[in-house]
Amino acid sequence: MGYAPSALTHPIFRHYLELGPLGKLLSNLRERGINTKKITLGSGGTRGDAPFTRGALAYLLKNRVYVGEIVHKDRHFPGEHEPIVDRGLFDAVQMPSA
Repeated sequence: MGYAPSALTHPIFRHYLELGPLGKLLSNLRERGINTKKITLGSGGTRGDAPFTRGALAYLLKNRVYVGEIVHKDRHFPGEHEPIVDRGLFDAVQMPSA
């Protein structure tokens, strides 16, 4: 799972820019007890509310849904939903670190 509650998504993007490498952000989130979003399944069970993994965190930081887009077959299109993260912050996170 690479999802976080929307209230945490923007700060996660911002902290990535402040802290640098993914490993530092991962450690920071674990120290602060920030986990993946908990969802309830149709069966009544739950999924999520677990510490982020490296893969889930990388997926979150690359997920275009957060800037109001949808992806289909490696192409992205404007979505019908409001962005959670502004374009400038999203683009800055996508830039390779020096």
